[in-house]
Amino acid sequence: MGTFSNLHRTGTLMNRLVLLAALPLLALAPAEDPMAPEIDAEGWFRHLGQTPSLQSLKGRAVLIESWATW
Repeated sequence: MGTFSNLHRTGTLMNRLVLLAALPLLALAPAEDPMAPEIDAEGWFRHLGQTPSLQSLKGRAVLIESWATW
């Protein structure tokens, strides 16, 4: 019973050490690009006969479906 108790205590200590070591990584935020580049998608899709711009899609939900035939 003593061996299991020691293993459990060691595991708990290791979990806390890993979380403590990872804590500074949470403070690092990914860099944000201020503006997305315009997409040249003329042949990719049609939207009522015209290709929408990013500006026309701003604030709207956009579903992007991608697939491959490999």
